[in-house]
Amino acid sequence: MSNNTPPPNPHSTSFVQEHLPAIVEQISRDGLNAHPLVFGTNQPDAVLISAGQYRALSDYFDDLLDESFLRKRLSEVPDDDDLELISPSDLKKELGLELDEE
Repeated sequence: MSNNTPPPNPHSTSFVQEHLPAIVEQISRDGLNAHPLVFGTNQPDAVLISAGQYRALSDYFDDLLDESFLRKRLSEVPDDDDLELISPSDLKKELGLELDEE
């Protein structure tokens, strides 16, 4: 795995198990520029990202799961914005997720 070329994804779980120390070292070294490593058995089941990428994303996790906060943010989007927006509950349904509701 080199800095310039993303690894082919998804990887098999057995590949990741066999090469985990080198994978973690590479992802850690690349930091925010690391290529996410997708792996699983017959389908993508998980993604490895660097700790820096996780910290950068974690600020948004709570916001994405707080539907009232998200609705407020979405209400502030300009009318001419062409983004297609979806609520967390609709996204859960679309993805077939059954997450605990608070």
